[in-house]
Amino acid sequence: LLDRIAHLDTATPKEFVYSLDAQSVYRSFETGVALDEILEDWEQLLPIAMPAAIQAQLEQWWQAYGRVRIYENLSVIEFGDEYALAEMKAATSLENYIIAEISTRLVVVQAEAITPLTAELEKAGYTPKQTDEV
Repeated sequence: LLDRIAHLDTATPKEFVYSLDAQSVYRSFETGVALDEILEDWEQLLPIAMPAAIQAQLEQWWQAYGRVRIYENLSVIEFGDEYALAEMKAATSLENYIIAEISTRLVVVQAEAITPLTAELEKAGYTPKQTDEV
């Protein structure tokens, strides 16, 4: 539990000292752990109530989690119809590069995926169009 929300600062035979850590909490959230799970685990695993300051900080991080995500080096792929995405997933390695599916016609992928995906599409007989316009 503590590894999911804190950083181990000191470990001696007499004590372990942890510091609440935003990066640890963020990694937990990224793996699908919700705040409620952390609070329940604390209650079940530790003999003391969670200090109010820790709970307040975790709640603040949970409320802010996912509001804004900034990604760099991305490309957007727009498909001609609602069926093309499923077809491209089956015919190419597209699934490995998808960061987000915005809709059935729009996905965000890693920028380095464009060259191999374009080659795969052309090899399969498709004619993808590339543009710098958004």
